[in-house]
Amino acid sequence: MTTTFLDEKRAISSVVLLNTTPDERFQRWKEAKSKITLSDWTRLGNLLSIYLEASKADSEALLSSDSKEFLPRFVESRRFDTLENDTHRDNAIFHLLNRAWFLNSPFDGKKTSKLAWMALICGTTQYTLAISNSGSMSLRQLVEGRTGRTSFPSKSFKVDDIEFDGFSEQDRAAAQSYLAFIDSPVDLTSTSLAPWSELVTALRKAWGDCPAIDRIAFLASGIRSKDDSGEDGDLSASDEIVSTFRYARLHSGAFQWWRERLTSTASKSLRRRWMLLLWMWATPRTLLKLAQLLDSLLGELDKDEWTSLGREIFVLSQIKGDDSSSLTRSTSDLSLLKSISSRACSFIGQRMPSVVQYELAVSACRSATLDAPEAQFAFEALARSCSQTNGWSDSLTYIRELYVRGGVLTRRLGSNVEMTREVAERISREPQIYPLFLVAAADATLRSGINERAEPLHLTASRDRWFK
Repeated sequence: MTTTFLDEKRAISSVVLLNTTPDERFQRWKEAKSKITLSDWTRLGNLLSIYLEASKADSEALLSSDSKEFLPRFVESRRFDTLENDTHRDNAIFHLLNRAWFLNSPFDGKKTSKLAWMALICGTTQYTLAISNSGSMSLRQLVEGRTGRTSFPSKSFKVDDIEFDGFSEQDRAAAQSYLAFIDSPVDLTSTSLAPWSELVTALRKAWGDCPAIDRIAFLASGIRSKDDSGEDGDLSASDEIVSTFRYARLHSGAFQWWRERLTSTASKSLRRRWMLLLWMWATPRTLLKLAQLLDSLLGELDKDEWTSLGREIFVLSQIKGDDSSSLTRSTSDLSLLKSISSRACSFIGQRMPSVVQYELAVSACRSATLDAPEAQFAFEALARSCSQTNGWSDSLTYIRELYVRGGVLTRRLGSNVEMTREVAERISREPQIYPLFLVAAADATLRSGINERAEPLHLTASRDRWFK
């Protein structure tokens, strides 16, 4: 593969996966090591399912190398069989709780381990279902009914029967709380903080504060209840964070309350959690009123801290879905954003409607500094806005530049991306520098233009007297 563009790498990898065996791919992948950087090589392994399919011996050889880039790949591929040992377990647990994200990780009774249990508990899809549904069926029944498979240990399963190494009493208590949670009716999990508080408290006692547990608490704060209003707190280790998150959720429009929380917190880690909670639940109007403060606070983060925050915002955006339609574009809205940095544009913009996102994306593109998180935001914001308005002409230059910087769509735009013939011709002249979805849309536009101008076959036959 000579391309540097992620969408092209994904497309080529899909073809390779269909036409080669795991052994062939592993051998070719090893041969490519000397031709590209180590980071690109490890990412290529992910695209080719190397970590998912490698033998235990090959996996151990990779994990025993000097590079630290392989262990996260094996965690994200759920190769817990290669990680459940004294050499790798602790680092794998850290990555699972602080960096990795699983939509779901069905229980496998034949290969269970502490890591497998943790991945099962941390999968976010089950919690979005627990919040968004109602009825007397349990969460277990709902999930297994949706997936058509056994996703959890059987109801007769006893946590006390777990005998593998590294599973402490606190781990057992966390697993027991989780089993109680999935057997709760969704009428309860969607309207009461109690089952969520019990689960999150047990998880924090076992594993401490971490993004994987905070995601569960973030979702819990969105229950449908007029009575469970939560209580104000400080997010310390002794705080009841489900209650605190719920209290913050119900103060979504209280920008002065949020300002006090952000400015009175000296700890960077606690402030990061408040900022994520703000991003998750504050109203778009509240975010706009806090734009200058957020600009200052985001500017204090170093590059790694900002990248980490951006990664977690991406995860929360996938969990939360799109709720940004509550704000309309106005001069007063946008006047607050004229002088903020590309970081603040990205942070705020991801909670805004597409018309405001477009303005923020353009502002970010004009910034002298543009790191990966804001470049990705600008790319997607421009692509989605233009797809809705057919306004590609004014944005092609920005999209092209962001694409070269690594921009990629994380969700499809739809089956039909419309554009004018003039835009399609611009793209067709240099297709190698545009995203594949735009190249495909340009090709479809030009082909449709040819078909429209073509004379129907029956008229040609009649004019030329084919059958006379």
